[in-house]
Amino acid sequence: MADHRPVMQIDHAVFTSTATRMAQGYRIVASSAGLTSDEKKHITTASPSHSAMAAVNDDNVGLAFYPLKTGRYCIARSTHAGLEQTARGGQRVLTHCFALTADQLNTFDNNPFACLRALQAAGVMEFDELPKGQLACVSLPAATDRKHGNVMGSVSATAALVATAFADDTLIAANAPDIATTLEMAILFLPKPLRLEYSFTIGLKFAMARRYRMHAIGEADIATKRIVRGQPIQLIENFGENTPNLPDAPWVDLWFDAENTGKLNALLDVANEDFDSIEDHTLSEVAAYQRAINHIDDEPLEALLAAWQATEEDELPESHIERNMLARYITTKKDQTVTKLKKTDAMALRPYWSHLLRVADCDDRIRQSCEEVAARCEELHCPWLEQDSETEATAATHA
Repeated sequence: MADHRPVMQIDHAVFTSTATRMAQGYRIVASSAGLTSDEKKHITTASPSHSAMAAVNDDNVGLAFYPLKTGRYCIARSTHAGLEQTARGGQRVLTHCFALTADQLNTFDNNPFACLRALQAAGVMEFDELPKGQLACVSLPAATDRKHGNVMGSVSATAALVATAFADDTLIAANAPDIATTLEMAILFLPKPLRLEYSFTIGLKFAMARRYRMHAIGEADIATKRIVRGQPIQLIENFGENTPNLPDAPWVDLWFDAENTGKLNALLDVANEDFDSIEDHTLSEVAAYQRAINHIDDEPLEALLAAWQATEEDELPESHIERNMLARYITTKKDQTVTKLKKTDAMALRPYWSHLLRVADCDDRIRQSCEEVAARCEELHCPWLEQDSETEATAATHA
């Protein structure tokens, strides 16, 4: 069957050590024409060179994700590729770097791990021989891998990595088991625009020249401890067993609330919404709505019905994501109200009926939810409905 998905053209470069008659050492040995000189300089500075891998073995892989100054984003994969080409000896490091636009990453829900898997599946990282000179762009179909399944990874480690997105300092996680899986889950718990700001390296030794949001390393050696001393950097050894200081942020509180209430998958759904703003106020409001949804099962029917009056009185939020969360909340509240109405004496609903008749002229999804609750009340054949209708008719006649 033909693949009709749109195809993206992605610029890329190969950075490694090579020796020629003119020069030797680490540099970009091959690249596509679309990479700018500034992007090449940035990649050269950020890419690992001799002995920069966190462990020395043929199977070791290093990963990196960081923004480029031109507005694109680099996803890089580093491996050992034979012996060093200079007199230093040891293993040669080869890094394949891909420059993607924000729109291209958005097709993967801003998940660099999903993009990396697609690149690997396309076979573009396998070389029969070391590439040199100009490369053709990588042709990559739009994403089908939008990882969103069962929540995996250590709870404490995932929480710490989510919190790192809102911290002022850098996190270095040493001896972190299964860190790639845990980090991917943490990134997916973040609102989509924030995922682009979560720069990281995995499996590379820490260096101030490539200081990002998070670094996962092997052992924290003396040299690393010396580098970070006095810097706004949290170095956590045996990460997972030990966790960093967590910032005070509404989204972090929401993560813990979702974990405690068994609603982490619901939080993943919210994080994948289209956020038109990630200002602190907006994230705080979104978190407040989702926390209310997490606990709505515990609300008694009286409280649910009384809360409908707020729909009439509150003004609609300005941002799209806040309006969407309000609609989620109202819809969830409607579902719970209708369910509990089935178990309730219809006569008990009379004090709330007037609230349901005065539904605000607002978002269609919110209004529809209110009308469905009102319709359910009518199905219960409440005797006072006829009385209310007669009273309204009489009042209209006298008017």
